[in-house]
Amino acid sequence: MLQGAAGTIWRSVGPLLFDSRHFNRPHLICAERAERELGGRVYAAAYARGRRLGLDEAVSAAAGGREPRAELPLTRREWEVAQLVAGGLSNREMAEQLVLSKRTVDAHVEHILDKLGFSSRAQIAAWVTSLPS
Repeated sequence: MLQGAAGTIWRSVGPLLFDSRHFNRPHLICAERAERELGGRVYAAAYARGRRLGLDEAVSAAAGGREPRAELPLTRREWEVAQLVAGGLSNREMAEQLVLSKRTVDAHVEHILDKLGFSSRAQIAAWVTSLPS
């Protein structure tokens, strides 16, 4: 998210700073790493959120303040399932807790993985725990 905000702020400063190899190279390296770790869809969504931040919001987020509340890409039920995945529950345990069939929970987990561009439950757990509470 901060990379998106930085890109917008840098462009407002002018091409001299934005095109500078000295300032831009670390940003590009960081962006590549973040995209690789988060997955393309999640990175793109966070980057787009950052591009919409004003300067004060971006500075506040960078200083450890709360990010403006973002819309989650998941349904209410998918968010519940994602939180339970982060809590370490198996699909069968989630089904019992949510009073759903295991097949329904399996489908929810697959939808979450697909929507977020993830390939593992560990990525879901990391994403859930990284969100502001």
